[in-house]
Amino acid sequence: MLMSSFKRVSATASASSQGCGRRHFLALGGSVALVGALAACGLTRRGGDDGEGAGAAADVASAAAQASAAGTALPFTGELPVLGSQETELNNGSAAEEPARVDLNAVTVTGGFTIVTFSVTSLSPDDDDHEGLYPTTSFGLSTTAGVTIIDGLNQKTYETARNTDGDPLCSRPGRIRPGDTAIYYNMYAPLPENVETVTISIPGLQLFTDVAVTR
Repeated sequence: MLMSSFKRVSATASASSQGCGRRHFLALGGSVALVGALAACGLTRRGGDDGEGAGAAADVASAAAQASAAGTALPFTGELPVLGSQETELNNGSAAEEPARVDLNAVTVTGGFTIVTFSVTSLSPDDDDHEGLYPTTSFGLSTTAGVTIIDGLNQKTYETARNTDGDPLCSRPGRIRPGDTAIYYNMYAPLPENVETVTISIPGLQLFTDVAVTR
C-alpha cells in the first residue's frame, strides 16, 4: 500500500511551556504544556526487567497527560525501555555531522493522546574537537514535529498534534554534549483501540516497524 493512499490524522489542544537541564534529560517544546510539564531534570537510569521499563514509560506518558491541564512540572525517575535502536549521523549546528544513536522508547495511548518517546545519545568523542550535537533541524524545523505514526491496519498517518496557536506538541531539541542523552516526546491523536502495533517514522532514519502500543 502506497503511503500516498493513507489518510493523515492531526489533533489540536491548548498548551504552554516549561524547561529542563542536561545529561539524561527531557527535551521540551517551546509552547507545550503536555510535554513541558515533564520537566524532570533529575532523570536517572536504574536496573530492572522489561516489565519495569515498560511501566516506567507508561508512568511518563501518564504524567504528561495529567499535567496537560495543570501546566505544572511533574518529576520522573526511571529507565525507559528500548523498542528499537539505530546509529546515524546528525548535524552539530553546522555543516558537519556527528555520530549518534537514536532509541525508540515507547508508544503509549493515555489521557486522550498518543505519546511517542524516543531518545538521542551523542556518540561524539568527549574532547576539545567535538562539541556534541545540535539536532535542531534533524527531526523537524527546530522541533521534533517531523516524527509520524503510521497505522497500517487503518491506513492512516498521524502527524504531531498542535495547540490552538498552531505550535506542535513536541520537543524542541537543544545541544547534546558528548555522551549525553536527550529524551524527546511527541503528542498525537489517540490511536484506535484495535491498533496493537504501528510503524514510527523519524526523519533521516529507517522505519521502526511492528512497534507495540502500550495502553
